[in-house]
Amino acid sequence: MDIFSDHLDLVLVPGLGFTNDGCRIGRGKGYYDRFFANCGAVFSKSPYKIGLAFNEQVIDKIPTTPLDVYMDLVVSEHAG
Repeated sequence: MDIFSDHLDLVLVPGLGFTNDGCRIGRGKGYYDRFFANCGAVFSKSPYKIGLAFNEQVIDKIPTTPLDVYMDLVVSEHAG
């Protein structure tokens, strides 16, 4: 893992779907889950994780495993 900083404060995380409580589904390769697990080993604290979504991407339930990393916040558009 190549990170050119001594810490990360914030990471904006893409996904195919999210729940309001921070579950995320990506493309099934576990890239972001491994990245955040490695951040815990490299840095003194985990970065704040924000999932960015359209309203249609926020759903009620996503299947998870113990290796899945939850978002600290999910931000979606507001209907006007």
